[in-house]
Amino acid sequence: MKRRLGARLLSMLMAVMLVMGFAPDKVKAADKVCQPTPESSFVCGLDGVITAYNGDRNISEIAVPLTVGGVTVTGIGDNVFLDCANLATVVMPASVTSIGAGAFAGCKSLSCMCVYAAYEADGSGIRILEKEALGVITLPDSLASLGVGVFAGCTSINRFAIADANAAFKTGTAVADSSNQNQQTPAASGEPVPVARNYGELLMSKDGTKLYRLAPAFHYTGQGLYPIPLGVVSIEPYALEKVSLNGGFTVPTTTTSIGDYAFYQCGNLNTVEFAETSIVTSIGQYAFAYNSNLNITLPASVTSIDKYSFAYCSNIQADISKTQITAIPECAFYEDDNLHELTAPATLRSIEAYAFSGCDNLNTVKFSGETLDKLGTGVFKTCPNLHEIVIPEGVTSIENDTFDGCFNLNKVVLPDSLERIGDNAFKDCRNIHEMVIPKNVKYISNTSFSGAKQDEIDTSNNAYSQKFIKGKLPLAGEKFTVGSYKYKVIKSDAKKGTVAITGAVKKSLKSVAAASTVKYNGYEFKVVQIGDNAFKGMKKLKKVTIGANVTKIGKNAFKGDKKLKTIKVKSKKIKKVGKAAFKGIAKKAKFSVPKAKKAKYKKLFKKGGITKSMLK
Repeated sequence: MKRRLGARLLSMLMAVMLVMGFAPDKVKAADKVCQPTPESSFVCGLDGVITAYNGDRNISEIAVPLTVGGVTVTGIGDNVFLDCANLATVVMPASVTSIGAGAFAGCKSLSCMCVYAAYEADGSGIRILEKEALGVITLPDSLASLGVGVFAGCTSINRFAIADANAAFKTGTAVADSSNQNQQTPAASGEPVPVARNYGELLMSKDGTKLYRLAPAFHYTGQGLYPIPLGVVSIEPYALEKVSLNGGFTVPTTTTSIGDYAFYQCGNLNTVEFAETSIVTSIGQYAFAYNSNLNITLPASVTSIDKYSFAYCSNIQADISKTQITAIPECAFYEDDNLHELTAPATLRSIEAYAFSGCDNLNTVKFSGETLDKLGTGVFKTCPNLHEIVIPEGVTSIENDTFDGCFNLNKVVLPDSLERIGDNAFKDCRNIHEMVIPKNVKYISNTSFSGAKQDEIDTSNNAYSQKFIKGKLPLAGEKFTVGSYKYKVIKSDAKKGTVAITGAVKKSLKSVAAASTVKYNGYEFKVVQIGDNAFKGMKKLKKVTIGANVTKIGKNAFKGDKKLKTIKVKSKKIKKVGKAAFKGIAKKAKFSVPKAKKAKYKKLFKKGGITKSMLK
């Protein structure tokens, strides 16, 4: 009996080896004994799906039992063998119809998967072919479903095998190789016919529309870029993850979606090429992350890219200008060390948090449209070589940390639509030479410009911003405008500066209020003088208030203001009133002055052309 069983096993081994393309003279020592793993190592549900493996996670070989607790095993659940890094060989029952998401993810040594029903078994264990163990994943014949990322991180797989008769899956190849073709070798007389299987580096849906996995250890011997087969509609998550092929890939014209982690960490992935007629619309999370020297131009059909889609790529050249995306998502180009420039598409509406953060050599970002309305938190944080940026009209907020650490940012053009500059927005931007704060900005925090060069930021259009930004200290004699009035610097000092009010921007004012202080470029100046001819000939002027710090009113300051009837003097410091300062004002004009100064001011203001009846 034992002799007959041995002969039958040898015949079976030879037949299967012929299917695999191995010559008969390699039969000896080709088979290997695999001991079944104890049932106690597994947790199995009543539906037959194994939900956990509690055995040695450093083991190199596992044989899933036919039954666990009397229940026939029908599936491998999610993450069951996750990160069993030393697991090289798995044998499982033919009864398995499903393998869950991430079931073997991180099993970087996994190179062989076999099925019980394909081999003879005796009391000493399950016999498998050593030759077939090298890089081939043979899936159960009745397998009906695969979860997401079943073989993610499994970098030792060279080929897949599946029964020709399987209704859900098939394999594919881009290389003409007889060992990859569908074969069925006749069995020896009296022996069962071996299962006909197809072998290839690609694991695909039966209809060829879904690409589940390209074997990472496969070595492409064809010419040019590896051609993903025509007919593939979706490149599934993790499909080409960690596949280190020199050159790159061509995406067929039938493909509409590229899933999460699809081309993740492919080493020197130089090129992913799309046809001009490409219909790809979506790019998943981390789809092209962690690649070196990637040169990619996304087609016009693309309408969305997901977060981290191109993150951690060194020496990347990416062109998204022709796409129809409306958002660059969170961390899309995060820490792409040598991304030098990017042109956004005309359809872009938002750039989300940290999209370009850590792009050390990003020099230029161009916006080709006028639809952008949002820059998210930290979008350009720590981009030390970003030199210039023009933020398009429509953006209302620069969020927290947006340009934090952009040490060499020289020129920033802010839109009139801007209303908010967030915390640390321009922190440590040490080389700002050109920036104008728009008049509509209503929020700036104490940290918005912390550590930044502020002395060349123009705040003249926005008095509110001067509370937070110290621009260039104006020199003595320098003129500036704040609000409705013009000023001239008398004394230039960051803390004790003084100015004269020299006139109104418009001659049509009905009232004038010379405040006690004025802020410009972040510095507060005392208003100590009303200059010569400052408000002369203002035909509609009816009311004037003279601030508490005024010490001098210049000649002709209010001369000829015929409707000026009310003058309120708050200052107790006036020492000089120029000739004809109030000559020609309304005859019934009334002056209100501090009581303690009434007697002195009667004499002083008389020199300016007022009558005794005017001073109360």
